[in-house]
Amino acid sequence: MHYVGEVETYSDGDKVFDIRYVVHGAKIHCTYGSTWGRLIVPKSHGVFLRQKAQLNKMDCKAMENITPMGICHSAIVHAEPTEQVSVSFWQSVAATARSVGSIFFGGNDREIEVCESEVGSLCTPEIAPGICWLYTHEDTLIDGEEALLTSSIITCQKGGGTIGIFPDGGQDDE
Repeated sequence: MHYVGEVETYSDGDKVFDIRYVVHGAKIHCTYGSTWGRLIVPKSHGVFLRQKAQLNKMDCKAMENITPMGICHSAIVHAEPTEQVSVSFWQSVAATARSVGSIFFGGNDREIEVCESEVGSLCTPEIAPGICWLYTHEDTLIDGEEALLTSSIITCQKGGGTIGIFPDGGQDDE
């Protein structure tokens, strides 16, 4: 089963690319994050694509919809005195994520990335009040709000990084 939504194809000169609707569990990335995170919908909007809840532009709450993305490498974050995260902490996080990951992402263990050479500040995304996803689908409304697309982005207030969605929705085939 493939979890990404319907596809629209766009052309930008020589390049052709697909834009897809985004559903619960899609992979996200930040320009300053060391690994990928996930988009989560704690409560469905009542619209599903391939049995997964579809997201809208208001699904932009840090730590509720937008999960951490590893270690933050932003110069802004590192300029502030913050707690540094050790490798043993990441190994503990990975072990915990593997054990509870099946609750959110199916019955089997998912690979959790841990870079043992990294030490830095734990990613704790922050989205400013009133800010929501940009570049959403204006003509498709999910629970009264514009549908989220794989081309949508949002900015982290804490580190200044751009958070985007993996081009294929970041979903694994099952």
